[in-house]
Amino acid sequence: KQWYQRRVAITAGIEFVEQADADKMVATKELKFTPESDNLLIMSRNDYFKSKNQNVKQEKNVKREAQMGGTEVKHEVPEHVEYEKGKILKISELEGIETSREDMKTLFEGHGVSWVTFNKGDPEAYIRFEGSAQEALEKVRVDEKFILSGKESSPVVLDGTEEEEYWKKSAYEKAEFFNKKNRKRKFDGARGGRGRGRGGRGKRYRRD
Repeated sequence: KQWYQRRVAITAGIEFVEQADADKMVATKELKFTPESDNLLIMSRNDYFKSKNQNVKQEKNVKREAQMGGTEVKHEVPEHVEYEKGKILKISELEGIETSREDMKTLFEGHGVSWVTFNKGDPEAYIRFEGSAQEALEKVRVDEKFILSGKESSPVVLDGTEEEEYWKKSAYEKAEFFNKKNRKRKFDGARGGRGRGRGGRGKRYRRD
């Protein structure tokens, strides 16, 4: 009957006498340590340790892969992804707007952009910041308007389920990237091995 909160690298636990009180706390969507801080990530004790064990397992797999010189290791997506809230900005209604990831990075230059998810022609874009997405957004507004590539848009900072789904998708795509990289490395190694094997038999000469 415990709940855990995470902000940066700090984790704390509280034990409740009644399970109902613990469930109510876990269901809380908005809770801040201070009025200026991001919302805390709250989960039950079992979910916390399950997520922690999965993260530790994945880190060990990565280290083992490096030590074994590229042996295939499957990267798994944790069931519960830990993340800091308020870092993702969503820009919608981009149909017909000539813009690019470079334009977005230029617009937010100096405001801590760490990743942009967007391809030309996409109807929406997601920008991940090192700090608060809301603060970055306020700094680039002009007369309270957000202008991207000469067009006015109405971006929003992700929260709730939509924010959680973004981080889950991001973790899945990251795992898939490394898994494909491992499969390619294994395939290239197998091809190289077969080639050396054929060469080992030597040349064949026709008898006259």
